[in-house]
Amino acid sequence: MLSRLGFKMNVASSAEQLYEKGCTSQEMGHLDTAIDYFRKSINLGSDDPTLLKRIDEQLFAMDQYALSEECMRRVLALSPRDADTWLDLAKVLRASGDFLEARIAARYARQFKRPIALESALLQTLGLVFNSHVEDLNLTK
Repeated sequence: MLSRLGFKMNVASSAEQLYEKGCTSQEMGHLDTAIDYFRKSINLGSDDPTLLKRIDEQLFAMDQYALSEECMRRVLALSPRDADTWLDLAKVLRASGDFLEARIAARYARQFKRPIALESALLQTLGLVFNSHVEDLNLTK
């Protein structure tokens, strides 16, 4: 059991190192190299939601929406009731032009978020105004 724990810690450390190399490459303007490091880090750190969210931020800033979406979906697989991650996914989907999926993701966020005033302001910021046919979707099933 300890050897498995050591392996997991080593993998997490490697994923973090790849993330750091990606950030360094991005700062130096080597975007393709940075994306490659981030992709490798995603594959190694797929069970670390904090790392995946940090990678998502970098990829989103680089307009790498498909990889950014992959990060958010992996986080949601680990924590499906995380409203903030649903909102991040909605932001990524909206930026990539998938407005219907963005609305659905935002709808999930609304189900899990407690402070209504905060969520409404954030959804307005994202430009995710709900149409009646989307509001009628029952996504809790």
